[in-house]
Amino acid sequence: MLVRAGDDTDPKATPGFDALVALSTKVSGTPHPAVLSIWSSSSDKFPNFSKQNDHDWVLDTKIGDVPVSIILAGKAES
Repeated sequence: MLVRAGDDTDPKATPGFDALVALSTKVSGTPHPAVLSIWSSSSDKFPNFSKQNDHDWVLDTKIGDVPVSIILAGKAES
């Protein structure tokens, strides 16, 4: 979940789930938290933009020398 830097002033803090959601809703301006889904990429083509699963549009890129995948548009289903 994304949190405003001004609200994340203690690097040793480990807020519980509810507190983290409350902080993240300040970012989104909605009742839902703002999230960023990022993981290590296994792609061999950078940059690459592709659809994964039914709803996710993923960017494969590098941050420095580290290959990462980031969901730029997606839909969470419960």
